[in-house]
Amino acid sequence: GRVVAGYFSPYDTQQDRPFRWPAATGPMALPLPPGAVRGIARGISADGQFVVGNVVTAGSGRPVRWNATGQLEDLGLPAGWSSPDSRAANADGSVIVGFALTEEGDRAFVWTECGGTVPLEQRLADLGVDLGGWYALSEAHAVDPSGRFVAGVGILNGSTRPFLADLGPGVGRSPDLDRDGAVDGVDLGLMLAGWGGTGAADLDGSGAVDGKDLGLLLASWGVCGG
Repeated sequence: GRVVAGYFSPYDTQQDRPFRWPAATGPMALPLPPGAVRGIARGISADGQFVVGNVVTAGSGRPVRWNATGQLEDLGLPAGWSSPDSRAANADGSVIVGFALTEEGDRAFVWTECGGTVPLEQRLADLGVDLGGWYALSEAHAVDPSGRFVAGVGILNGSTRPFLADLGPGVGRSPDLDRDGAVDGVDLGLMLAGWGGTGAADLDGSGAVDGKDLGLLLASWGVCGG
């Protein structure tokens, strides 16, 4: 509760504006990109470092993330998706979930720092998950602190039902360990320094930093971002 986020509508414009409010310093209006007509903050990471939400420009909307200094990052959308609604972030803001409009209706998405924004159904399929009778995972509304479990609503055998999806223990664990936007020698050094232990460098969530994690880091070498 030391940092909260939300949005307000100034009386003179009646256009939504997002804000971040640290208890120590007071409220701070969050910036909008050029041409934006409104912005909404929907959620905040548990560490208070990232605010998630959406901005709307003429004719389009974008899912975004603001950091603690107010810097805005466009999370992107799959081709053909529109009208996004970013809903929640995990504890450190490395996993964000929400939904957007497609030609087939609303569909849930998940964003990670090195994976970008992908359909939740695609992410589960890549993990080998059989969706069975689920016609669609329509909306993602919450994610647990680890980023592993996503809750929302979808269509199962013709009825709207809640779902809980397991993305696996390694989701959200970015090989960009220093979070500078690139996977490079600094990240390799951090991994080697933590070899055999646990922590952020345990990319696959196995409980130990080992050769598998090194392989994941090397496979992501270079630019990392959504």
